[in-house]
Amino acid sequence: MTPSSSTIIRVEVVCPPSAKILCGAKEGDHFTLEGEMLYLPPGQGISIYSLSSVLPLLQLNSAALRQTIG
Repeated sequence: MTPSSSTIIRVEVVCPPSAKILCGAKEGDHFTLEGEMLYLPPGQGISIYSLSSVLPLLQLNSAALRQTIG
């Protein structure tokens, strides 16, 4: 997959005011999925449990976007 044809998906932590966030995440934490590569901002981590919960959704979204884009 070339950079120009990569599917780019950004996943960001969004939380209602005063709600407790688990797994060490903070409001605004995010990662970007470009093609098959996952990128985190410098100094930011992600819980493997949080990541495992969204991986199936990322695969479905990537496939759907690739079909839509062509």
